[in-house]
Amino acid sequence: MGVSRASNGIVTAAFGIGGLVAGSLIGYVSDRTQNRIGPQLCASVLYVVSGLVLYFAKHFYQIVIFRLILGIASSIADTMLFTTVADVYPANLLGFKMAVIFVFDNIGNMLGPLLGGKAYEHMGVGGIAIIAIALGLFELQ
Repeated sequence: MGVSRASNGIVTAAFGIGGLVAGSLIGYVSDRTQNRIGPQLCASVLYVVSGLVLYFAKHFYQIVIFRLILGIASSIADTMLFTTVADVYPANLLGFKMAVIFVFDNIGNMLGPLLGGKAYEHMGVGGIAIIAIALGLFELQ
């Protein structure tokens, strides 16, 4: 795309900016409305949208938009995950249930880049986008 390697920081920051804004807002809205399903469905739709943006991306700014949308979706999904767990389990089980979530989160953080790199080698950006779209659609089921 003809951008410097330093531009990777912009792509990384876009994810964090999207997450910062969405996480703060969705937690507040979810508490006020007591609605957990609506935001989770919104996150799933945003995962699909981000995959579509990535699939059709031809310019650097489109990659930044992809990461921004992905950060928003991820923050909404994570916030709803923890909120739902807190709604469902009694206080005496919350520590263990949250620990289980973090164990799998860390497994994902370790394996994601390895598996994603291999998938990218074999399928390219379009393949990664299709995986993101498929996972978002699967979650909508």
